[in-house]
Amino acid sequence: MVIIMSPINRKDAIRTSVAVLYLVLLLFFAVSFGMNWIDFFKTDVKVTGLYLATDKQVINLGEKIRITIMAVDDDGNIDSSRNDFVEISTNPESRAILSHSKVKLENGRTYVTLVDEYQETIVLTARWADGSSSLRDDVILIRVLGRSS
Repeated sequence: MVIIMSPINRKDAIRTSVAVLYLVLLLFFAVSFGMNWIDFFKTDVKVTGLYLATDKQVINLGEKIRITIMAVDDDGNIDSSRNDFVEISTNPESRAILSHSKVKLENGRTYVTLVDEYQETIVLTARWADGSSSLRDDVILIRVLGRSS
């Protein structure tokens, strides 16, 4: 059985085929150029967080220690572009004394000192307070040994 198309139906079929071909080509170019634009504007996003470091995590009564607070990326590199404000706190029951409770990072780092006259375990927390974008918190434990007063 042979289907004979009238000249009008044949023209419509050709137009429809050409329209579908143009649509497929348009989608192909849109996707390929879109990917190039995404790659052009793509940045290496690395999450930055706070990092607390100290030479000793076990100290004696009355011993003063220096604690370094740093903004670091996922690879552990200091993010020297950060000049954020950071709040430093101890656990509520601790009697340790911090030199500052709020500090400003300069080129990605700053320092505080801590001293304690009581035997206890201190939970020290660094929390982002203000700056260009938030930073992950960090926590360390410091154990104070010796006789209590």
